[in-house]
Amino acid sequence: MDKTVIGTDLFTRGWVFIRGVPAMKFLPPEGPPEIAFAGR
Repeated sequence: MDKTVIGTDLFTRGWVFIRGVPAMKFLPPEGPPEIAFAGR
């Protein structure tokens, strides 16, 4: 499958809201820092 098709499918599919919290204290504990890279 073409990578362009895979990327388009990834960002155009539907999503479902799973959870909301009334205040920051109700969020789960933080884990290690996360780093994201984008590019070619």
